[in-house]
Amino acid sequence: MAEYYIDAEEDEIVREPIWLQGENRGKAEEIAGHFAEILHVLDLDLDDPHLHETPMRVGRMLLEIFRGLQEREAPAITCFPNLENYSNMVMVKDIDFYSMCSHHMIPFFGKAHVAYIPGDKIVGLSKVARIVEFYARRPQLQERLTEQVIDFIQDALEPQGVMAVLEARHLCMEMRGVEKPGALTTTSAIRGCFRDKGVREEFMELLQKAKP
Repeated sequence: MAEYYIDAEEDEIVREPIWLQGENRGKAEEIAGHFAEILHVLDLDLDDPHLHETPMRVGRMLLEIFRGLQEREAPAITCFPNLENYSNMVMVKDIDFYSMCSHHMIPFFGKAHVAYIPGDKIVGLSKVARIVEFYARRPQLQERLTEQVIDFIQDALEPQGVMAVLEARHLCMEMRGVEKPGALTTTSAIRGCFRDKGVREEFMELLQKAKP
């Protein structure tokens, strides 16, 4: 049965999603308690109507954006036999993703471009985007995220090869530290036949075709 909470800021009853019920509800409350202490250390007044519900909002938010830490959230991948013996590149470009930097717990976000060359199995294209989303929804390093995406595809599909390129802006570089707004970080990872220079060049040609 769904639980409800009152959002004081919006003055309305909100239905909590399934992933925030049961054990996770307790986790949200525990996070809220710790975050209230942080706000207290910062000399913020939790009696302020704009801050009173903030600790619980943060608890719920963290469980939402870190859903990838729960293995039950892993995408269910249904593979299909490659009956047509398709042996050319399959690319899914411009997959938007959002994640959180493990070092500073500040967002980084951008686009993922993923391609594979099938072996005996193929997969629905939406699943590629779901794989990216699953691994992005946790404290992350962009380098590790890139590797995890292609390892998942490699293990699930056993393709001839797989490659991913991720481009992202890191707010830990924009809001603090070096403070360089708009700087892009690009990472790549390859497996199998994408180690061949010609195959990588085909990937880059397909990637650039849709760009202005």
